[in-house]
Formats: sequence, structure tokens, C-alpha cells
Amino acid sequence: MRPRDLAAPANRGMVLDLVTFAVNLLLVRLLARDFVGLVRRASAGDAGAEWALGAFFLALFVLPAAGAVLLRWHFHARRGRRRDADDSAAFGCLLNPAFYFSVSVTVLMAAGVLFAQRIFGEGFNDRAEVFLPLIFGVMALAIVQTFLVYRYLDPPRRPPRGAFWRDGRSALLGDACVFLNVILFQVLWNVALSGRFNRVTDFEDFLGRLFFLWFLSILVYFPPRIFYLAEDANRRASWLTMLLATSPAVLHVMGVI
Repeated sequence: MRPRDLAAPANRGMVLDLVTFAVNLLLVRLLARDFVGLVRRASAGDAGAEWALGAFFLALFVLPAAGAVLLRWHFHARRGRRRDADDSAAFGCLLNPAFYFSVSVTVLMAAGVLFAQRIFGEGFNDRAEVFLPLIFGVMALAIVQTFLVYRYLDPPRRPPRGAFWRDGRSALLGDACVFLNVILFQVLWNVALSGRFNRVTDFEDFLGRLFFLWFLSILVYFPPRIFYLAEDANRRASWLTMLLATSPAVLHVMGVI
């Protein structure tokens, strides 16, 4: 593929992978340290840190939903056909809605708890009139997000009414939402990988850990990348760039870089 071909909308996923690789290699560990510091300040009662942390998790709800709405028409206008059975089967294996829903619930619950602690205090979970609405509210928001994201995969019945939804401005804004959401997910994943690991004992142990960590990294990478995976899942090069995108975090944990 020539470098100029990467600018084509159908290759946006590969561009995302290359950007993610660069961010993971150069910046994400610094962002992860800042995130850990933010969590510590929020735990110590820093009001500004609590709101910033809540906004971080809330963005993980808003960004994919916004990206799905903004990019849906452009995706299907390029594709020009309905998904076939093979596509549906592939997505059933790779990105089952139940898995996406579970990730969404986890993220939104973290945001909800942070906001509830800020408004009602530490003992809010003992108050049924606060805790139960929080649980049901998080479930409802997770359902809405999962619906919007997976609705993206279904062709719209009619063109959108406003010119904004059909021109490049909405596509550019949707891409920005997806790119930012992926970076936020990578920050969380790098935080998760920042704990202490036992030293590798031999080459077989090294290969086993490498495979396991890379598998988990790709699994975490799937949900925010679903919008582009719908278009390039059948391209071998896309799977290679996804491996490349997640490699810095894995190789850092393994002590290679």
C-alpha cells in the first residue's frame, strides 16, 4: 500500500493503528502515570480531581456513541450494500454485544460511583434511594451505548436530513471521537499493565506470557476499534497493524523495550 492510500476513508482503521502505536510508544506511559496521580488525588478528596476523573470515564461513554452516530451514514454510503451472513458471523465471534455491554457497564459504573461520592459522600451505597437509581441508570446508559454502537453496523433506511450528517465535517468529527476513545482505552490498559509481574523463568514462559498478554491487548483494543474493524476485518494488513498498535505496552511489560 502506498502512503497516500492511507488517506482513503476505508483505510482509517490502519491509520488509527499507526497513531495508537506512536502514542503507545512515545506518550501513553506518561499519560498512565498522570492518570494514576489523578486517581490518588481523587481518593484523597481533591474535588477537582474527582470531577476530572468522572469526566474521563464519562467521555468513554459519550465518545463511542457520538462516533457511531456521526460515522454511520458515511460507512454505509461507502460500502453500498447490506452486511451478509459471513460478516454477521464474524462479528458474533469477535465483538459480541454482550461483551461490549459488559465493558460499558464497568466504565459507566466507575464514573457513576465517582459522581455519587462527590455529591452524596462516601456512604452513598448504604442509601437505597441513591444506590438503586445509580445501578439502574448505569444499566440504561450502557444499553443505550451498546445499541448505538451496534446500530452503526446496520444500514440506515434513508439518508440523513441535514447536510452536516452527509458531508465531511461529520465524518471528521466522528473519526476524532473514535481516535480519542481508543487513546483513553489505551491509557486504562497501560495502567492495568503497570503492576508488578514475576520474572520470566525460561523461553517457554516468555512465549506463553507474550501470547497471553498480546491476546488480552487485542481483546481490549477491539471494542473502541469496532467502527473500522467492520470495514477492514478481512484484510490481513489490518490485523498486522493492530498487533503493531498494541505491541509497545506488551513488549514493555515483557522487558523488551
